[in-house]
Amino acid sequence: MKRIYILGTWLLMVAMLVAGCSKDETAESPFKGSDNSIVAFTLEKDGITLKGALTPDAIVITAPERFSLSGATATVVFSENATIEPDPATVTDWDAAQTFTVTSYNGTGNTYAYSVERHLVSREGDVVLLTQADVEAFAAELEADQLNGTLTVGAANGEDTVYSLAPLAGRLKIITGGIIINNTYAGEDLSGLSDNVEKTGDLTVTSKIIKTVSFPKLTTVRLTFYINQATAVSSLNFPELVTVDKAFQIAYPDSLVSVSFPKLEQVLEGFTVLERSGANAVHTVQTLGFPALKRIGGTATVSYLRKLAGLDFPELVSTGAFTMNNMDSLKYFTVPRLETINGTISISSCGGISELRFSALKTLNGSMSLSLSKLDYLFCPLLERIAGSVPQLPPNPEVKFPLVKTVDGSLYFTIDSNPLTAFPLLDSVGTINIGSGNYDDVTLDLRGIKVGTLSSGATGRIILLGDEVSYTSFEGSSFPFVIQEGFKTIGRLYLNNTNFTSVDFSWFEHIRNDIYFYYQYNIEELEFPNLKSAGGINIVGNNKLKTFSMPKLETITGYTDTRGNAQGGFVYTVSSDIASVELPALKSIVGDVSITGLAAARPLETIDFSSLQSITGKLTVSGTNNAAFKDLSKFGALTSAAGVTIAGFTQLNDFEPLKNVIPSLSADTWAVGGCGYNPTYQDMTDGKYKQP
Repeated sequence: MKRIYILGTWLLMVAMLVAGCSKDETAESPFKGSDNSIVAFTLEKDGITLKGALTPDAIVITAPERFSLSGATATVVFSENATIEPDPATVTDWDAAQTFTVTSYNGTGNTYAYSVERHLVSREGDVVLLTQADVEAFAAELEADQLNGTLTVGAANGEDTVYSLAPLAGRLKIITGGIIINNTYAGEDLSGLSDNVEKTGDLTVTSKIIKTVSFPKLTTVRLTFYINQATAVSSLNFPELVTVDKAFQIAYPDSLVSVSFPKLEQVLEGFTVLERSGANAVHTVQTLGFPALKRIGGTATVSYLRKLAGLDFPELVSTGAFTMNNMDSLKYFTVPRLETINGTISISSCGGISELRFSALKTLNGSMSLSLSKLDYLFCPLLERIAGSVPQLPPNPEVKFPLVKTVDGSLYFTIDSNPLTAFPLLDSVGTINIGSGNYDDVTLDLRGIKVGTLSSGATGRIILLGDEVSYTSFEGSSFPFVIQEGFKTIGRLYLNNTNFTSVDFSWFEHIRNDIYFYYQYNIEELEFPNLKSAGGINIVGNNKLKTFSMPKLETITGYTDTRGNAQGGFVYTVSSDIASVELPALKSIVGDVSITGLAAARPLETIDFSSLQSITGKLTVSGTNNAAFKDLSKFGALTSAAGVTIAGFTQLNDFEPLKNVIPSLSADTWAVGGCGYNPTYQDMTDGKYKQP
């Protein structure tokens, strides 16, 4: 049989409890007395009865957060003829953990651990405390431990009317919406409210009078942590804070000296610490460290901490972009475990930094921008790929990226700095930018390196070595290169606003995409003596051009641009007093042919397309009252085109050279006007090629 214990009195139950007897304990079999279980446990106080949850070795009472169990009455049901120690009648502090041992009739013991689990009492809705009387009234009627809303202290603007939160001491544990301390709050700290809070939504402090912000039990900020323009704050103390689920921002704290976040492990949407800029700004923070911070989900920014000497993130493993700037006194920045930067790392105007080590960095999904006047050592021993660019590096041999094979963005080559020396294993780079200046026989060796674009605005001579077949595009406002080896095949030749008069392009045999010369005001000669194929040719605004020759060019192949569009053709907008355009070997063109801009004074007489047989697009040759161009004889091989337009040549009277292309056209695709003779499509079909 079981027994019931009430206030230390043993009562024999009249009815046998099923759980207390077995077949072995019948008249046929003597009583063994081996049961030693508690089968029911309750506590009663102030008319409230709490039932314990039982397991074979534990008793758990669940009670409201601030409901005291001291002096409660215990009711215990346990096995018949068993004993229990200690005597529950002797226990008064039922808020504390206890241990009870039930001993069976035959002497077998079973131990139970008693404990209390607390549940919070909630209050719904936002609370706004605009006066000290509001604070006291709220504290007097508050029975909840959790506020499912936002707690706002003080008005956003106006007079200071709340000066103490002490009446809230020991109350709220969780505030789901958040805590807002507006700039009219007149207290120097948040004690009372802050002492007990463990979790909150937002935490926003903008009070300009508050000096200390301390939340000794706060572990989680589910939304944004925001200390903004709290100009009198000298101390931030969050000894238990582990997680900020959105942004973390400390902005413009003019008096801040002490910052303590010893357990903060992750900030998921951005991390910002900055002081004011400007000559009148007050700067106080000298050291800053986050010893447990492992992850920053968004961009990390630390700026304008003019007196900051050291910045330390000893456990940081990953972050988004990372920006540090305008910290004149900063001498060291440590991130020994940082493996991943999901964005650009930018460090500038931190004049005291002479050494940077990214000892664990493996992934940089952005650029590395360093503008540091004293930097003489940079080491990234594990980094293999840079997804962005690396601007100009200091001209120092102690800048090392020993394992980097790929730079998707740009590297910057200057007179004083060759970035390739810092990347011994580099095999692919998006762009190499040649910095301005007059180079004197500087050598750039690109053999074995896939270079997407070689961009230059320099003058002088850069001796260039590369592979025979390359996808490199030459782009910029200058062409200082003297090709000594390789580059028979390249990707593109794009030059605009250049200052040279002539260039040796004899190395190029195949250009996969286009040749694009845009407003070359000084160039006088464009000669490609060995070019055999190009994707397209576009020449616009070359005011001094006198010679244009591609004697071996056989085909314009067309190409697909970076947007997936089909390109190609031959476009020449005449803007100089050139006498002839020579492409005598050209046989086929994918795309249109457009030779325009032949004003009345232009002396162009010869367009030599004498081998041209097919154009997939239209042929257009046009001028304005031009009398110089009057000979189509160099178009006699053309047999296929999508259309022909000839216009504006007052002395052009003979169209017989175009008779072979007529079968590929129709009346809608043949157009002649403003010429000495303007034959219709029917005239050409009837053999009336010349002016009668």
